[in-house]
Amino acid sequence: MAVAGAGVSLVLSALFFSVWLIFAVALDVGLIVGIVWLNWPAQTTIGA
Repeated sequence: MAVAGAGVSLVLSALFFSVWLIFAVALDVGLIVGIVWLNWPAQTTIGA
């Protein structure tokens, strides 16, 4: 769910791009990398 939300936010940031949205894009990419590639947070942390 969080990856989908960050992906949608990334697409919307690209559609309505301005210099100020670079921070938002970096944040979205960081969330996607952290969740998908680094497997964060661990499943034991969230009780799954």
